[in-house]
This record gives sequence, structure tokens and C-alpha cells, in this order.
Amino acid sequence: MKALGVLVLDNFEWVNDDAAFNQILRQGLEEIPPGCQVIVTGRASSPAQYAGMLAKEQRVKIGWEELQLTEKESAGVISQLHAADVCSDEMADLLHKTAQGWVSGLVLLNQFCLSNEPTDLSQGVPGKTDDGCAQQAFFDYFTHEIFSRLPTS
Repeated sequence: MKALGVLVLDNFEWVNDDAAFNQILRQGLEEIPPGCQVIVTGRASSPAQYAGMLAKEQRVKIGWEELQLTEKESAGVISQLHAADVCSDEMADLLHKTAQGWVSGLVLLNQFCLSNEPTDLSQGVPGKTDDGCAQQAFFDYFTHEIFSRLPTS
């Protein structure tokens, strides 16, 4: 069934502790007409007052386990990113392990590897002592994301 409308609330963790906002939102969600959907994203668990919606199957929780790419999915993403180029199975496996199944991390690492001198990407694999290029790629990405949102004044 096609949704008649969709409302997306992103970065919900910013208002997670605001009891008044959550009370109003909870009441508003009760009024959502059939065929409309609300998508809420955040990096923290939702407040307890939304638990009843989960129990009544009015809410679905999708966590990291469901979002994390499998090795096969990572290989598919990498093959799409390398339309003309061929990425070895060993490199695809290394990119997957370094990104830990995080699709944005996989794309960032792929771009970093394509735009730089050959380097030992395995340095960024969790459990290794040296952070290597993977950590630098993530740092550059998040630094840009954070500082680009700051007010200019």
C-alpha cells in the first residue's frame, strides 16, 4: 500500500529528554490518519512513553543490527561504486571490516582509497593498534559535517 503522506523526524536524540515535547508528539502520533507514516530517526533509544506503541505494533524499531551491512551487501555496494573498475575480493572484505558494516563508512573509505596513494588500509581495521587512513577518512567526514553546520557569525 502506498503511503498517503510521510513525516520524517530526524535527530530525535535532540529532544529525547524534553518531556513536554514528547507528550505533545505522542498525542499527535495517535491522530495520524491511516495510510500516513511517521519515520523517526535518532542515535538513542526512545523515551519509555513510546513503549506502548511498540507493544500495539504501531511502531517498529530498526536498530544497528538491521542496518549494518553484511559482507555480501558490502560487496554489492562496492561493485556499484566500481562500475568500470574491479575491486578485488580481498579489498572488498577489508573495506567491509574497516567500515564495520556502516554504509556511509564504506562509501567514504572507497572514495578515500580511490583518491589517495596506495596505503595499508588494514591499519584501520578494529583491533589493530594503528588507526591508519580509515580513521582519517572518518575524521575528515565528521569534521566537515560538524563545522559546516556552525553559524558563520
